[in-house]
Amino acid sequence: MMPLFVDLEDKRIVIFGGGRVGYRKSKRFIEEGCNEIIVVSNSFLNDFEELAKTGKIKFVERDLTKGFSDLLEKTFMVVPVTDNEQINKNIMNDAIKRGILVNYRFGDVFLPSIVRRDKIVIAISTLGLSPALSRFLRIRIEEMIDERYDTMLDVLSYIRKFLIDHVKDRDKREKILANILSDKDLWNLSNKDDMIKIALKYVEDKEE
Repeated sequence: MMPLFVDLEDKRIVIFGGGRVGYRKSKRFIEEGCNEIIVVSNSFLNDFEELAKTGKIKFVERDLTKGFSDLLEKTFMVVPVTDNEQINKNIMNDAIKRGILVNYRFGDVFLPSIVRRDKIVIAISTLGLSPALSRFLRIRIEEMIDERYDTMLDVLSYIRKFLIDHVKDRDKREKILANILSDKDLWNLSNKDDMIKIALKYVEDKEE
């Protein structure tokens, strides 16, 4: 499987199931920027009232034993999490035939654990084998990724643009960036402008 980052802002996500799992999935998609979520069930957890206030979620009351195909129209991804495994499989199979992504234990999409710090996003997955390990790894990585990484990202972004304009050799550019990242003294600085000045010395050395 290939990890991908997908902009969900204008993508329709249909979640089948109004229980605890459906609620968690809905909350997660809202947090990740999805603006069009449809939750389908014959009953809904009270906690959904909180999510309804976002204006990003729509509820469809439906007995899914009587059909669901119309709800797959113009859908990007389905999440079948009802308490009826046969219905879940039926939804999955119908969606796959239509080329719709499926987040389900036998589907083709796994939602990773996410470490997010400003513009740095790290996704962690065990391909559905152990969510507990994914959460454990997320916590460990969160402890490691502090504010220094945000500053270093800004520095590297600036240097990268400078290199593209001034250093034509790609191998040289990569070597300069690797040297900057390996500079322990640079990591100990907190001022971005000071870091950029030191980082630029690596560029000057390569130009000589």
